[in-house]
Amino acid sequence: MSFSGTLTDLSFSEVLQLLHLEEKTGTLIVWNPWEGKTLIFKDGNILFAGQMDKGEKLGDILVSSKVISELQLRESLRIQRELRGTKRLGDILKEKYGLSEADIQQGLLAYMSESVFSIFSWDEGDFRFSNEMVKKEENIPFPLNISIENIIMEGSRRIDETEKILQEIPHKHFILKLNIDIASIDNVNLHPDEWKVLSLVDDQKDIEDLRLFTGMTDFDLLKIIFSLKNAHIIVLEEKVARK
Repeated sequence: MSFSGTLTDLSFSEVLQLLHLEEKTGTLIVWNPWEGKTLIFKDGNILFAGQMDKGEKLGDILVSSKVISELQLRESLRIQRELRGTKRLGDILKEKYGLSEADIQQGLLAYMSESVFSIFSWDEGDFRFSNEMVKKEENIPFPLNISIENIIMEGSRRIDETEKILQEIPHKHFILKLNIDIASIDNVNLHPDEWKVLSLVDDQKDIEDLRLFTGMTDFDLLKIIFSLKNAHIIVLEEKVARK
């Protein structure tokens, strides 16, 4: 059975539930005016989620998932070039940096899950499901088996959290400034990603600038800014448009 529709007629969560309950195998394409996603299903669970037409590469995915650093990727690609492509990047990363298969799988899972989670926040979009899958399953890049139940639960939680955050941070054009009334932040207990964001606060960058500098997802960055704001470590100021 092939079917199509809009995300206003049938929510993304409902589409996922339908495909899972009917144990569908095939390809779901979801798109809006700005971007598109491809989800490949087998027996009702997700094998792949991302942008297949852009040829996503393992190294870039692992950097995005913070499994490896940019420097480690560049060095591994240099070695691969010297070996004239006779060794896979994953094998080089395992040998040189001690990555396990589980580390790589976890990075891929995090990346693909984020790709799916992003769709939950779309205000509009269309979808089309086809029973046709990629001709050969081995042609699917980095196949996984992602649980639909977990995706729906986490996606719904993020929607609730995002709605709460957007009440205080309704857009991305706020400039972040350190709170001048705070005596010292030396003894503040922050995790590394919070320190990363805080180190970029310079009274000039807005939220969108920080997203580009940190490479974080909108959800993760807004959650950190929300936390820093409510801890009175930073203040947000409306960006004044230049005339």
